[in-house]
Amino acid sequence: MTVDPGNILFAPPYWWHQVISNSTIISVNIWCSTSKLKAEWGALQLIPTYVKTILGHNIFPKQY
Repeated sequence: MTVDPGNILFAPPYWWHQVISNSTIISVNIWCSTSKLKAEWGALQLIPTYVKTILGHNIFPKQY
């Protein structure tokens, strides 16, 4: 399976998986019960926006 930039992969509870990347990636894992998933789905969809905002700032300033 290939997950493109900006996509979200949902893995059901207890599913084993392995991630292989050809470049630098950011992985965010969130654990929530399936009964709360519907209520939390809106917040989960904001994760790509949060990551873009963080990466828009220089989080690794040059050391002088």
